Amino acid sequence: MNANLAKPHGKATPRPRLRGFTLVEMMVVIVIAAIVMAIAIPSFVKMTSGSAVRSGTRLVAAQLRLTRQHAISQRRTIALIMPGEIKATSTGNNLLPDELSYVAMKPAYVTGSSSPFTFAGWVEGAKWLHVPRGAVIAEADTDKGIADGASFNVTEPTPNGECLVEKVTLNDLSDLDGSLSGATEVLGIRALVFSPTGRVLDMTESHTTIAQITYTKDAWIVRSPGDSGTATKLAANQFNIEINIFTGRIKIETPDQY
Repeated sequence: MNANLAKPHGKATPRPRLRGFTLVEMMVVIVIAAIVMAIAIPSFVKMTSGSAVRSGTRLVAAQLRLTRQHAISQRRTIALIMPGEIKATSTGNNLLPDELSYVAMKPAYVTGSSSPFTFAGWVEGAKWLHVPRGAVIAEADTDKGIADGASFNVTEPTPNGECLVEKVTLNDLSDLDGSLSGATEVLGIRALVFSPTGRVLDMTESHTTIAQITYTKDAWIVRSPGDSGTATKLAANQFNIEINIFTGRIKIETPDQY
């Protein structure tokens, strides 16, 4: 046998023992991780919420363009319905869960030349689209940004010159929320309406504002995560979509551009 291949005799050299973490060291690591998370999470939440507002703005602007183009191509009056609250005609209570209020949109055929327009059925193949979580379609009316028609930086969205669509039943809304069913009509639903020529109907100006606000229990929480609920904070997290009522040209602005 080759001597070089022979195994050495005697006791094997013991391996060094691996040293684990002590309880104190583990606690120090946990405390440091908690501090880092406490610093990072609010910034991350603000960043993602701001991204949701930007993404929501692009989505709404795209749907407005498509709705206008469809009205022209079909030579029909078509509305982009964007419900805020869906209220029962008898009680006036909001029938939608909070997470579905002020976030959805869907195109529909309507009749009439002024608000309230009459619902005549959904555009074929249309489905409800939703802005990303963290954003809402705060206003769709005649004033720029979240305003009450007289001043900017008000404490919550205030309708001013909205167009409404009526004769919508709970059955018509069943694909938005499965709990809605029946032939009961709901109060007028917010919309932007385009004529067969592409003109925005029954509005002197058209502004749709996407914002970072929370709607819950029939009320607005007008603040960003981690911020106090002030109008200044509210105004800093919104985009306004202005549509030229004649040409359909879309312009998107931030509050510092208003």
